[in-house]
Amino acid sequence: MRRIAKCRPRRRRGFLYRGSAVAWDQGGLVLAFDERAFPEGGPSNWVEFWDVERFPGPRALPNYGSPWEVLTAALIADGVPQDKLFPLDLDRAFKKLDELKPNIAVWWTGGDQSQQLFRSEEVVASAIWNGRASRLQAEGVPVRFTWDGASYEPMTYRLVKGGPNPLAAKALLDFLYTRPEAHAAFIKKMSYALPNKNAIALLDPTFASFARHRAREFVKSSQDGR
Repeated sequence: MRRIAKCRPRRRRGFLYRGSAVAWDQGGLVLAFDERAFPEGGPSNWVEFWDVERFPGPRALPNYGSPWEVLTAALIADGVPQDKLFPLDLDRAFKKLDELKPNIAVWWTGGDQSQQLFRSEEVVASAIWNGRASRLQAEGVPVRFTWDGASYEPMTYRLVKGGPNPLAAKALLDFLYTRPEAHAAFIKKMSYALPNKNAIALLDPTFASFARHRAREFVKSSQDGR
């Protein structure tokens, strides 16, 4: 495991971790809208997500332990440049959220719930993980999503200090990271990027081209924002 990155102490979904980690899947929290509600095109950025007169209808936002993602969306909607978001102006962010509060029908707490809101047409637009949005599209649910203003969602693996089975844990990491065919299957099923670059050669050329295009969109969005 050569590609070990030192991680600064960070809080993730209520847990504080520090030390070394290896990257696993990477994606983002994106803005999606239902084409049935907006056949001529729906909100394509956070400013438009907040524009309930131009794009009326109930919305949803996440509530799963990472409040900074909603707060940054609110600040972007209020005109803060993406490269000026941090440190967060909390008062400004909550004031902007107060404007939208009457139009938030659901604060979803899990990925399946975020999808079901679109399947049942309970909301017309929502923040959602890109893999969940892609799966909805694969199911035939007419949703579109944008990387504009998306927040970076990396997942990492780390060994627990003093854990009971360190050798088994390392064997698992070796199993996970050295099989490009498994990475390719995961990418096709979940639409999240994985670290084994040899998996690209195992993807259908059309899908691989699509994945590269989405990756460029996300990198550009990330560079603009942070």
